[in-house]
Amino acid sequence: MRLGFFINAFRHFPLDYGLDKIQELGYEGVELWGKGNHFTPFDGCEQFLKIAKDIRNRGLAIYAISAHLDFVSPESDRRECETKKFFGIIEAAVTMGVKVVHTASGGVHQSLSYQEQEDNFLVCMEVLGKAALKNDVVIGLEAEPEKWLSTPAQLIDLIENKLPDRAFKVVVDLGHAFGVSETPRTYLEKLAQHLVTVHVDDVRESDFPHEHLIPGEGDVDYLDVFRTLREIGYDGWLSMELNRHNDKPALAAEQGYQFMMEHKQAWGIGG
Repeated sequence: MRLGFFINAFRHFPLDYGLDKIQELGYEGVELWGKGNHFTPFDGCEQFLKIAKDIRNRGLAIYAISAHLDFVSPESDRRECETKKFFGIIEAAVTMGVKVVHTASGGVHQSLSYQEQEDNFLVCMEVLGKAALKNDVVIGLEAEPEKWLSTPAQLIDLIENKLPDRAFKVVVDLGHAFGVSETPRTYLEKLAQHLVTVHVDDVRESDFPHEHLIPGEGDVDYLDVFRTLREIGYDGWLSMELNRHNDKPALAAEQGYQFMMEHKQAWGIGG
């Protein structure tokens, strides 16, 4: 497993500043946030190439690009716009040489039934999945307790029964397990065969929406998490997600890194 940092914590700061801090601390890679703070899906190839060059010149890998959008909205114009944005994220990934893009479903819309929201989501994912397959890119879907797509059961049903083969995998945020009455262990075990990225943060079990605490500050049993990841054979990225610490992201990134280094024997290569 390798340790990276989700740059959305630095969204109120210049990208170069965030990249410098991540590099200085010792993170190996970065997950980019493509919703406009550092770049947009419509910036074009020249800007995408510049960003990729700036990152790789620092010795960092780009392991994913994320943009959580609303694919279940009752407004067809909005769904169409969001789909176009995510086509841009796929284009950015292809240009930057990135193989994984992340997204979620969008929030719960009370004016629609569950089935109507699922139908809207599937229509959007059908066309995006085809684009991903054509470009050898994987779309990582993240379930969030406050969104329409919220549970491991939904993810498994979508990926195994309703979405294009091979185009979709799963992003697990360890803090989300408690929000759907799971433990991080059971959450990971259920999604093991589809797992592409793990978001690392902490949460107090009764605290939702959760605050993306620094690992060690909440109720996630990280030693058990690391054991579980080894047991299921996960060897991908651990992506530190501290997006609620955007006032002092460099300090949060340092504290998160220190926690992970204290436990590196449990998750690192050779541990």
